[in-house]
Amino acid sequence: SGRVLRPKDGERLILYLRNLNLPKPDQYNTSELISFLQQLITYNGFYDDSLDWIGIEKVQVVGSMNPSTTVGRNKLSSRFTSIVNICYIDYPAQDQLKAIYTNYLAAAIKYNRTEVRDMVQGGTWSKPQAHQQLAATSVDIYQKLRRKFNTSEQRHYLFCPRDLTRWIFNLMRYDLSAQSLLDVWAYEAHRLFADRL
Repeated sequence: SGRVLRPKDGERLILYLRNLNLPKPDQYNTSELISFLQQLITYNGFYDDSLDWIGIEKVQVVGSMNPSTTVGRNKLSSRFTSIVNICYIDYPAQDQLKAIYTNYLAAAIKYNRTEVRDMVQGGTWSKPQAHQQLAATSVDIYQKLRRKFNTSEQRHYLFCPRDLTRWIFNLMRYDLSAQSLLDVWAYEAHRLFADRL
């Protein structure tokens, strides 16, 4: 009994919550957000401020988070995790990263203006082998940094594929007809990684 909330203009509503484990638990190791979601999922509703029951229909809750071992993240209660489906996705393997960033690098080089493309097409960087080699070197540097500098030494030594993406996409900010691609690539690597070490 009571009011029921459901999507107005659609068959189903998906409520996506990012960084579920970001709120810090209180002294009793509970989080208001997690407790609310637990009630919402278990009983398909919640109590409002006047203690009237509000039912929820056709709403799916989807959340994402980083592992609780990363900086600023907290463990979720076992009461909550026991009622939800959990899917763990790890970072891509090294050969997958190389394939991904080979394509990103090719796109970053093509992104430059027409006269740069004309200059690059006859040069070294128009060849797919060059893209693969530079992407492989980028991934190797990234993997070595992750192994050598980790969060057990310093909390800010957290490296993820997002850093690789920034490194490659930042190449699009430069005029490659005026600057060497390798110089720009090395500068961006230094800017992204050396500042953190």
